[in-house]
Amino acid sequence: MTLLGCDAFRSQPLLGGWGEVAAFALLLPGVVVLLPGIYLGGAIAWQLRDSMDGHPMWPVTIVFTALFFVAAMTNGLLVSSIWTYRRSPATGR
Repeated sequence: MTLLGCDAFRSQPLLGGWGEVAAFALLLPGVVVLLPGIYLGGAIAWQLRDSMDGHPMWPVTIVFTALFFVAAMTNGLLVSSIWTYRRSPATGR
C-alpha cells in the first residue's frame, strides 16, 4: 500500500492515476476512519507544495505515503481485533 501511495503522487507515476485508486480501494476501512486526517494532511501538503519554488511533489508524496501506511496499519489492527474476537470462546452471551 505504501508503494502504491508513493507511486500515485510522484511527478510521473508509473501506474498513471490507478495507483491512487487501488490504494484507496484496498484501504477503504482505514481510509474511512482516517478521512479527516487525510483531508487535513493532504490540504497542508498541497499548500506546502504550492508555496515552494518549482512546485515539487515530494511534500505530497511523503504525506500521502505516510497516511496510506497509517491506514494499512489501521486495517491490520481491525482485522486482528475481529479475528481475535471471533476465535475467542463465548463468554456467556
